[in-house]
Amino acid sequence: MDATYLTTALTTPSGDDLAPRPRKKSLKNLMKRDGVWYFHKLVKGKREFHGRKTPFSLDTRDLEVAKAKRDAILKAAGGAEVDRVLGRSARPAATLGEIFKAYLAAPAVRANEETRARNIADLVRMVRLVRGEACEVERESCGILTKQLVNDWQAKRLAAAAAEHADNLAALEGAKRSLNSLLTHAQSIFSAEARDFYGSLYLPPNIAEFMEALPVPARRQDDPEDLGDAFVGELLAAARELKQADAGAFAAFQLMTWGGLRNKECLHARRSWLEALPAAYRLKVKPTKDFLPKGNSRAAVLPAEIVDELLELVPEGDEAHLVPAANASERFDAIYRRLNAWLKSRGVKEEAGKIAYRLRKYFAKKVAEQQGLLFAQAALGHASMITTQNHYTGKPVMKEPLRLIS
Repeated sequence: MDATYLTTALTTPSGDDLAPRPRKKSLKNLMKRDGVWYFHKLVKGKREFHGRKTPFSLDTRDLEVAKAKRDAILKAAGGAEVDRVLGRSARPAATLGEIFKAYLAAPAVRANEETRARNIADLVRMVRLVRGEACEVERESCGILTKQLVNDWQAKRLAAAAAEHADNLAALEGAKRSLNSLLTHAQSIFSAEARDFYGSLYLPPNIAEFMEALPVPARRQDDPEDLGDAFVGELLAAARELKQADAGAFAAFQLMTWGGLRNKECLHARRSWLEALPAAYRLKVKPTKDFLPKGNSRAAVLPAEIVDELLELVPEGDEAHLVPAANASERFDAIYRRLNAWLKSRGVKEEAGKIAYRLRKYFAKKVAEQQGLLFAQAALGHASMITTQNHYTGKPVMKEPLRLIS
């Protein structure tokens, strides 16, 4: 017999060898996620076993341990026995109040205190909409947080939005985006950074299910609406009167328009943030004993005449605030209330719940037009260009028609 034939026959798979191999029986009812083994089973077409949604974690990365737990769970007579197999019978699920307390103290979470409080409030509202306004959310076990709870909440919110915006498709899409934002806020309480600090608090398997709940389909928000050069020119002219009537609101207006400062940055801005340049000032947003800047460190360059006019309104000394006021409360009122009221009286419409913040968006748009998107991103302190374009400058647009070669 030819040697070539023998070699080919021995190394070429037959038809039987090419058939799909059955899954190893040892892995039946097991699946792996991020290195951790999960128990997975369908019972009468549903992913649940003894009342517990599957897949659920076996809390092990060791395949042999996972097999042993799986075999014991398959022989279990009820949910309590499943808990004993998983070693959880003596570990009651943490209450939401316990989780909220740990979340507020979690050092690895980047969100500030105000943002964390908002996220908690959004989760509380979610639970109460589904379980009733009388629900004492902080006393409830975190076991109530399931994908079904999210689905019920979404259904109620969507029904209310459809009724409110029956004749306004754009408003309905806005309501859907808001709904998705609230879901992100609630789920962030169980982010990896937050869970890392929860220590001995027991989070049952339903938390993974809660985190897997998906947002509703929604159209992406349109590009930010620009205030327009002519309109801002009218505001700048009217600001001459504002300076005489309310120096604090005037200063905040100038800082937002020419420097792109946020409200909170205006509240803490000091003389020490300024660095004199030829015919200009560089304003660096700096940490202070009671303030940490949001996002990346950044700086903006303002015309000298704008800053010099502001400095005439404030006391000497590096620690003097750039928004003049008798005290912190008066300064807050000038920035967050009186400036908004003045802008509204001049025809500035609210966008995404904000009025004065639109000046920061105008600043971003002008930097992008005159110096490019990268400089706009840097001046705003954004880590991502996506944030800059989606919420401030909009995507680049054509400015002239094509010139084709004839």
